[in-house]
Amino acid sequence: MIYLQTSVQEKIQEKSGEKYHMLKQMTELRTTQQLMLSPFLREELKILQLPSLNLLDRIDIELMENPALEEEGSRLESFTSTVMEESSDRRGEDVDWEKWVEHGKNYFSEMTSLAGEDTEYEPLIATEDPSLPQFLLNQLQLEQVSSKEISIGEILVSYIDEDDGYFKGSIDEVAAITQSTTKEVERVLSVIQTLEPTGVGARDMVECLNIQIQELGLNDSLLSEIVSKYFEEIRNGNFDLIAEKLNVSRERVLKLIEFLKKLEPKPARGYSGSRPRYVIPDITIDREGTITLNNSFIPSLKISSYCQLLSKNKQLTKEEKKYIKEKLNKAVEFMRALENRGSTLQVICKTIFEHQHNFLSQGVEGLAPLTLSDVSETVKLHESTISRSVSNKYVKTPLGTFPLKHFFISGVKDSEGTKISALNIKNRIQALIKEEGIKPLSDDKIQELLEKEGVLVARRTVAKYREELGIPPISKRKKIK
Repeated sequence: MIYLQTSVQEKIQEKSGEKYHMLKQMTELRTTQQLMLSPFLREELKILQLPSLNLLDRIDIELMENPALEEEGSRLESFTSTVMEESSDRRGEDVDWEKWVEHGKNYFSEMTSLAGEDTEYEPLIATEDPSLPQFLLNQLQLEQVSSKEISIGEILVSYIDEDDGYFKGSIDEVAAITQSTTKEVERVLSVIQTLEPTGVGARDMVECLNIQIQELGLNDSLLSEIVSKYFEEIRNGNFDLIAEKLNVSRERVLKLIEFLKKLEPKPARGYSGSRPRYVIPDITIDREGTITLNNSFIPSLKISSYCQLLSKNKQLTKEEKKYIKEKLNKAVEFMRALENRGSTLQVICKTIFEHQHNFLSQGVEGLAPLTLSDVSETVKLHESTISRSVSNKYVKTPLGTFPLKHFFISGVKDSEGTKISALNIKNRIQALIKEEGIKPLSDDKIQELLEKEGVLVARRTVAKYREELGIPPISKRKKIK
């Protein structure tokens, strides 16, 4: 990767709370400052939030759309020659889009693998995955949402089909059930649509695909326009018509459709609580706590020397010079955003493991309470930015490969004011129930026993943790006995 002279400290200071407050307070300067900072900050945040595999797709689209950006090496050339040329007939009228809907992106997997043979995938070795509804609710609780919005989210999630991941309910009905406005319900649904698996909570296929395109930071691209306006033409193989409507070449339309094939029309199909998942870890940490950024899957990029020379050509028109300058600036910003993505992830990961250092020696039992707010205060980024930054990111540890969000643990205070992690409380609840004997323990009795141990927790919290552990209530356990 090209190294751009921006230190982690400078980048963090650039986005510090002080600067953001200044932009909010100094209204008369807002327009000028946004013109200078907003485009880069938006690009950087988009790149920061992308998971590793989506980042590869984002880089390839940028390479395709920006002539001022080039890749060092032959990865893209090899891909275009072996896939786009040899499989040109399969990109056209002979492609069975109904099978793509039925089988998902794996239907074209042999055509769309960009990671290369040397890419190392790691098994995700965390605790057993919860059901899709619980998985979504666990993520939602890490977002910037109120207790009321959590309640709305619980109802919304109950209407999400576990086979395809689509929201099959009615916004008006959920609003009536939760005594909320439709605007409040729409707001929570939009948050759910940002969770894993990407595309979940969509109401139809076009919305599902657009959510995934937005995740790539391409919501204002031709790809989004093709999906939104010409999806039926894609299914019918009317690529010449699409090219004519968009005023672009047929070849460009076909290249964009290559990226479309990698999207998942049924996002829940990719989620399973029982089978192992494989990921590319973004970060590696050893037993001594040394953090290493995994850049092995990111291609090296450079600015096109031809475009740089062309920008100095005096024979170019004013419009041509403006176009080339814009593309050169965008290429520099994109590479800088890639560089800062790695720096920011390292800072976030370092902060997480400063709190969770016991995990490396004690495993999950050593996890301490940690919130997004704790990390936000240290790295000077908003909690929502931290949440998006750790979503779909993975760290390879001596104990296995885990999602970064795995290390955010809610907690309660004990009688001495020390925070105890929810995970440790769950383990204690599980142990108490396992030892309960013939007479099952009620949630009230479990609360009482925990209180004697110095753990101050509400009965409803005990019930919540018990349900999350998959343990039935006392009435059902009586029947089992």
